[in-house]
Amino acid sequence: MKKILSLLLALLLVAGLMACGGGNDPSPPPDAPPTVPVPPDSENMPDWDTNNDDLMSPELGHDFGLGPVGHDMETLVERMGADFVADLRIGISVNAQTTSWQIDWVDEFRSMGNRFGFDVVVLTSDDDPVQQAADFRSFQSQQVDGIIGFVTFGEAMATTMTEINAAGIPVVNAVEVAEGTEIAGFVNVSQRSKGVMMAEQVSAAAEAAGEDAYVLVLCLSFDVPTLTERRYGFIERAEELGNVHIIDVRTSDSDDGLLNVALESLLVNEEVNTVFSTFLNPTFSAIAAGDQLGLDLNIYGIDADEGALELLKEGRISGLHPQFARANASLSMFVLLRAINGDQFPMEVWEPDNYALGFATPENAALFLHMFYGR
Repeated sequence: MKKILSLLLALLLVAGLMACGGGNDPSPPPDAPPTVPVPPDSENMPDWDTNNDDLMSPELGHDFGLGPVGHDMETLVERMGADFVADLRIGISVNAQTTSWQIDWVDEFRSMGNRFGFDVVVLTSDDDPVQQAADFRSFQSQQVDGIIGFVTFGEAMATTMTEINAAGIPVVNAVEVAEGTEIAGFVNVSQRSKGVMMAEQVSAAAEAAGEDAYVLVLCLSFDVPTLTERRYGFIERAEELGNVHIIDVRTSDSDDGLLNVALESLLVNEEVNTVFSTFLNPTFSAIAAGDQLGLDLNIYGIDADEGALELLKEGRISGLHPQFARANASLSMFVLLRAINGDQFPMEVWEPDNYALGFATPENAALFLHMFYGR
């Protein structure tokens, strides 16, 4: 059935091109009118947008706990045809399943598969880009209808992802891709904005407490753009805020190393009363360092698992930005379905701010525990 539908879609596409004049250059001239000349806010808008742009809006979609997720998956499936979607086979490539975020991300695809009927095939590469490239090729040989990746080794995977996408299997990545990668789409969120937001939260808390924040920035030393952007965003915004002062920046590539550099910095810089960490591991190292030295530190971090949220609820952590795996998975699948449907849209698709910049405090930690872990 799937092959017949694919053949029909191809024939319809050829017929459409012939109707538009065919020729060697099917692109319209620069001054040609848009394909859909009616703006979305017009009273003359048709009942549905043939490109499904109308299904992305801040007020649309499932609420995972922080408001609508910003896209209407159910209507997209209805327009594509529930039977057609149920006949799809989707490959999911994740670089590891060692964190709660990655596990929840994969689980959400399985949940969507159960809800809409499509098959989900998951391969895990154990943080090996060579293996992940082989996983993508395996999906290609299995003739899946689309691939969604959680690919963080962007440069190493750029050629593989681009080639498979060009061969006719739409590829979507859950995070930003390396320059030059050409795929159907990728979900993006400004990592620098996360750092900026955390600096502003530190500033607001310091103002409420009537004291300045003297900050140790604690980071993993891996040269990963996601982590460096968070750090630079925090530092740059802190320099603009009158009550947030960066005292030291320390990095290490291991949990023991993070604890050691945190202890060293706190012993030398007695004025430090706040720690900002760019990832979950440094957050736990900051807590351990504070405990060993008997310091009452204000600790802020990006990423959270169940244990971190419990510590937040107890007040051991002052604020966290948890990553919303299920919201990301939903948007990634929405983008892939649009690509399979033949929709035209920019390759870069932005995650909505209410999820991209969610902030958890001791006061609302119970809400986040319920959203992530159902309790």
